[in-house]
Amino acid sequence: MTETGQTNGNRRTMIIAGIGVLAVLLAISGAVAFGMKSPASPDAPSTVDALGAKDAARQGRIDTHTPVIQVCYFHRTMRCPSCEKIEFLAKRAVEEAFASELASGGMQWRSVNIDEPENKHFEDDYRLPFQSIIVSEWREGKETRWKNLEKVWDLLNNDAEFIRYVRDEIRAYTRHL
Repeated sequence: MTETGQTNGNRRTMIIAGIGVLAVLLAISGAVAFGMKSPASPDAPSTVDALGAKDAARQGRIDTHTPVIQVCYFHRTMRCPSCEKIEFLAKRAVEEAFASELASGGMQWRSVNIDEPENKHFEDDYRLPFQSIIVSEWREGKETRWKNLEKVWDLLNNDAEFIRYVRDEIRAYTRHL
């Protein structure tokens, strides 16, 4: 190969490398511009277990034989605006429709980052393909059943339908209690 051929090859390599660096920079700036964020508020609980139910029982707010319903939003560290909207609308639905249950300790809301090592197991436990809302029943410190509210992504662009769906699914889930 001639000296000119080597120079052209080096030039092409430099251009390709420059395009790669530019693509990475654009991806990072896009994440910032379009609202990708770290975990929700620092005061949000990071793990889900029956501790909330145990604490409520110790305080005399519920009997240990009384079922506790947990509504959990499972998310990743990096979250897009749609992910944040799902959490916001689901929490709003729970707080508006189940205020007395939340106050009594009979229902709990949790936001859980499944990228944290102590929460990784929830991906397998609940077969989470992506950010999800799980409603689960706890009795005597043990989870007895759970349900994934799978339609939240389909209803994301209709706030009223989304809230109605979450509320109605939780009501149906707790009907037998």
